[in-house]
Amino acid sequence: MLRACNRVLTPGGHISFLVIVLSGESSPEVRAGDVGPEFADADPGYPALMAAADFADIVVIDVTADYAQTLDDWTTAWDTERTELESLVGAADFADRQTRRQRAAQAVRAGDLQRLWVTARRPV
Repeated sequence: MLRACNRVLTPGGHISFLVIVLSGESSPEVRAGDVGPEFADADPGYPALMAAADFADIVVIDVTADYAQTLDDWTTAWDTERTELESLVGAADFADRQTRRQRAAQAVRAGDLQRLWVTARRPV
């Protein structure tokens, strides 16, 4: 997929994306997908993957602290609008989403999950 992205970018064009990855010391519960987002990946080494796809100027920035704050703010905002949101998504779905956010925030604070911002450029 990264090679396809590189192919469609104009020379000098940039790619940027965010990923949620498991830390090397993640708990078995996090690795089993029982905690946090089900889409966290095992950090396959984005700089090496980007380089193999012929990207240049590869930068990986840890934005985990901002992610933790976003999870907390999102949970608080949903609690504030609970009645309206439960009427839109249903009580069970509301509770499930809130539980997932809270578990993800706990996993971030425990060092089990990281949020990374990856940027690179197609060479000219």
